[in-house]
Amino acid sequence: MTLCAAFEALVGAQYLDQGLDGVCDFVMPLVEREFEYARSESAGKDPKSRLQELAQGRLGLTPRYRTASAEGPDHAKVFRVQVIVGETICGEGEGPSKQAAAQRAAADALVRANEWLSSPQSPTPL
Repeated sequence: MTLCAAFEALVGAQYLDQGLDGVCDFVMPLVEREFEYARSESAGKDPKSRLQELAQGRLGLTPRYRTASAEGPDHAKVFRVQVIVGETICGEGEGPSKQAAAQRAAADALVRANEWLSSPQSPTPL
């Protein structure tokens, strides 16, 4: 019997004996540290990475970035980038490079995630 199977049997027996609350009381202290670690790892990622994880995890879609405009002289251009999930523009950002503008667009999309994830016209695959 593997360790995983033994743990599963223990949790199952506890569920039958004490119900879901008993299982939660037993399991949560074991996994809380791992949850905190996962949250801290996610917080250290750049906005584009976090947005990609969110969009793929919740919707199965990969964000795309489109340069909406590039204005100003060659030595001081300002790029405006939109991030699109499915068919929905989820965020916009400006910056001195396409990469910086894309990061800001992703950050904007993350701030507004509740809006575009729960809207009636939530992103759908093309």
